[in-house]
Amino acid sequence: MAGKHGLDNFTLLVDYNKMQSYGPVREVQDLEPFLDKWRAFGFGATDVDGHDVEALRSVLTRLPLEPGKPSAIVCHTIKGKGIPFAEQDPGWHHRNRMKDDELARLYVALETP
Repeated sequence: MAGKHGLDNFTLLVDYNKMQSYGPVREVQDLEPFLDKWRAFGFGATDVDGHDVEALRSVLTRLPLEPGKPSAIVCHTIKGKGIPFAEQDPGWHHRNRMKDDELARLYVALETP
């Protein structure tokens, strides 16, 4: 609907970490070429390193990406970035219970620069 109605004041930030609960997206349901799909639905689309705050800021200051179109910003991220034992591990995708030692390791990893 946003593309059809040319809502150029509408912006999506898509967290594209390429993982889902069963493993890599490309193995379960490949979405590539991902940017082209957004464009096919009438969005101005670009991608950015989702962990780079300055790059995100730069893209956000150029909105709309295309006049007369909503914007889709595909943020390439790493699932669990900065937590070595959880990074890119699909087992952490929907974890809802942790043992005390796992929690302790998580807090240590969060405090490490």
